[in-house]
Amino acid sequence: MKKKIYQKIVLASLVIFSIGCNVVELDEPGVPTNSKGDEITEVSNGDVHANDSISFRTLISDSTSKIWDASFFTILGISQTCRFDDVMMFFHDGTYQYSSGPEFCDDFEDIQRSRTGSWEIGYMNRTITFDKGNSNEYQAEVIGLSEDELRLKGSYLGMEIRGLYSKN
Repeated sequence: MKKKIYQKIVLASLVIFSIGCNVVELDEPGVPTNSKGDEITEVSNGDVHANDSISFRTLISDSTSKIWDASFFTILGISQTCRFDDVMMFFHDGTYQYSSGPEFCDDFEDIQRSRTGSWEIGYMNRTITFDKGNSNEYQAEVIGLSEDELRLKGSYLGMEIRGLYSKN
């Protein structure tokens, strides 16, 4: 008798629990696309549309400043969606602002939501050097540059990273 009551209580609890639970569909992350609507699956090398150091610098920062939104980012070729909300602003005076956006990655770099510093170009080598001369110095190769798109390649802890940024 007690066993049947216990079974009925367990069964009733399971029924109540299952009624109270709803199946929730998770939103699939958006598929990043370029300005033509094509799906982005990698950050490949592109053309650099600069004829000299002045046009190289101006394509990056315009005459005063330019905002670049991350469109795609990879580490060792693996997409890092937590970087898709990152924003960089280059000022023509040689300073920058970087914001990691509201979605954090699981690394030490994202603890600091935003950073500021200096930047300079190496036109002949197609590079941007960030924070030259201090402990945060970092160099990125410009593997594509146009009025609307910036492609960067670098290394983090010995791993290749690539970023595709679109003009805001």
